[in-house]
Amino acid sequence: MIYIRLQKAVSHGSRRLGALGVFLWMLAIGSAHAADTLYFIATLDSHGNINQSWFSADNWYFPDGAGGWTPANKLPTSDDTAVLMTSPVQCAANSISVNTLILKGVNVVGGNFSLINLSTFSVAGSSAPAFNGSTVQVQNEYELSVGPFGGTSLFNQSTLIIDLGGFILLDPTTTLEMVGPSTLFNEGQIVMTDGTSVVFAGGTNHFSILKNAVVSGSGNTGIVNGGAPGSLLFDNNGQVRGDGGLMILSIGGVI
Repeated sequence: MIYIRLQKAVSHGSRRLGALGVFLWMLAIGSAHAADTLYFIATLDSHGNINQSWFSADNWYFPDGAGGWTPANKLPTSDDTAVLMTSPVQCAANSISVNTLILKGVNVVGGNFSLINLSTFSVAGSSAPAFNGSTVQVQNEYELSVGPFGGTSLFNQSTLIIDLGGFILLDPTTTLEMVGPSTLFNEGQIVMTDGTSVVFAGGTNHFSILKNAVVSGSGNTGIVNGGAPGSLLFDNNGQVRGDGGLMILSIGGVI
């Protein structure tokens, strides 16, 4: 009988703990932030001047479902996707964290970005998407895609960091161009497909492949120093691997 009573007490206690756990789980779900996709479209301020600041809630919109836009009245958060539609986007030296950042042929000026995912491509009537004076850290995936006006994406006087476990995917015929002084730190993997290249140009640049990091190429690919001889510091502590085809390394005019 004592055994039976103890079993019943434990059973009632487990039920109470289980009910409490379900309540706390439902409370957490209810209070969690639902991820949004926000679109940056520069607007006119009260003086009739174009407001191009990332940090103005007036510049962020949601699609209204009828081909237009409705004000978001908020800035993107670390859970959200931010799609940049107009150029330039002024970020100064501020820190910015979003889940996914998409550049549609847009120039970003400044900003210290911490991103899960990044996507860049050109659109009709725009120049190549570019970061200018920015630091960009990618934790998962950075995909360079070909748009209607080519597949070059620029980092001008900027730093690009690919975290451990992250990777860059260069879709066929795309180019990642680092314009000096710029730095590319690869802690993960750079995946180059046919017709792609990583180009360093216009001044002193630094390309660092950290321990256990990989640069892999399939098809015809190239890592090219397009600036003056000696303008690129190529620091390889990992692997540069040609998985098939021809990979050209042209550093300081030497192939």
